[in-house]
Formats: sequence, C-alpha cells, structure tokens
Amino acid sequence: MPSIQKLYEGVDKEKISFVILSLDDERLSKKVKSFVERSGFTFPTYTNTGHLTEQLQVPSIPTTFVIDQEGYIALKEVGMRNYNTPKFKKFIEQLAGNN
Repeated sequence: MPSIQKLYEGVDKEKISFVILSLDDERLSKKVKSFVERSGFTFPTYTNTGHLTEQLQVPSIPTTFVIDQEGYIALKEVGMRNYNTPKFKKFIEQLAGNN
C-alpha cells in the first residue's frame, strides 16, 4: 500500500481515480478507517458491502484491478507489487489519455 500511496500522490486525480476496497466486514469500517489514517494513506478507501470478491473472482488479497475509461478491466494483478514505477505510471496515464 505504501507504493500505491506514492503513485496516488504523483498522478493527475482529475484523470485517474483510485478506489481502495477493504474486504473486511462492513461492521469493521471504523477499524479500517483508523488503519488508513494511522498509516498516513490519503487515497479513498471503501468497505465491501456485497459479493464483489465473487463477481470479480478475487483469489486472494491483495488483488489490484486497473479499469479503463470504458469500464473494462485493463489489468488484474494478484499479490503484492510495487506500483510506483515509471513503467506502471506510464501505463495508467496512457489509459487515462495522458500521453
């Protein structure tokens, strides 16, 4: 998550949106919010209230999805990754129309 935070800080938020979804039970939303604040993360974080993990076929956490402007999944990565790289930033900027 620290690499996602650094990436989040360096992109044009008018063109690229981040949605961090906690798979914790909705009743734990205060605990999730507290963790995010304590960690210094500023990206938007939400709590799952349905069966999204089944719909998206999330085999384990973390699973990262990049969704293009038309709403299609452009990338699905299972497991931890460093997303704060020039290559990944270029990839998402191209999807957003920032060449």
